[in-house]
Amino acid sequence: MKFLYFFHKKNRTQFSLRSLILVVFIFLSLPSLYSADILKVGMHQYPPYYYYKDGKFQGSIVETILRVAKQAKLEVEFYMYPTARLYFSLGNGYVDMWPGIRGVESLKGKVYGSDYLVRYIEIQVYYLEGTTPPTSLDELVGVPLIVIEGYTYGGAIDSIKVKNSQLTLDVPYYSAPTHLNALKMLLAGRAKYLINFREPMEDVLSSEKKVRIQSFTIAKLPATWIWTLANPKTKELQRRFDEAYRKLYM
Repeated sequence: MKFLYFFHKKNRTQFSLRSLILVVFIFLSLPSLYSADILKVGMHQYPPYYYYKDGKFQGSIVETILRVAKQAKLEVEFYMYPTARLYFSLGNGYVDMWPGIRGVESLKGKVYGSDYLVRYIEIQVYYLEGTTPPTSLDELVGVPLIVIEGYTYGGAIDSIKVKNSQLTLDVPYYSAPTHLNALKMLLAGRAKYLINFREPMEDVLSSEKKVRIQSFTIAKLPATWIWTLANPKTKELQRRFDEAYRKLYM
């Protein structure tokens, strides 16, 4: 008991000071994970560029984002959503960024894009052999179409729907939950034409080697990093991310 009393009375000031120094030292020595800013990236399934499989996010765009974020000293959190939920989350600031395209109707006034091109995304019309190929979007006015649920294809579907409405045409659209489902609907004859992005469709067709369909490119859309306007912190994240991207790729 005397020893304990002596330690407490004689050394409590010294002990407290040493403890404080130790805590500060540990805090300053912590990995950057504890002090780094977090970049929240929203995605939908868009193989082979970004997708979720086998319990992890994969694809060349995922790798690019991670490399750029490391350069910018940012930690990344990926979130996978259905398309409509992705647009809602981005527009309301639940995620900071989406690697996508401008012109999504539901995101107007809610987002902005980085001022450089990341890549072009092709929109194609798919059809079975023996079907007359369309040569423009106007030729799809008044025609039943298969589309992926939630996709507007850079406003292409909205443009067709507006023209159908102007012509008072009641045209059915068949929405598929996945790219594979859309292909199956086309093969089953639900509609003559399927509109989809080239890359994920090629990914599906690579595992369906016996399927023979034709395609025609109707648009090429510039893709970049799309940022939310709803979160004040995002502007600084965007500045750091864009600066790092330019150093690495431009």
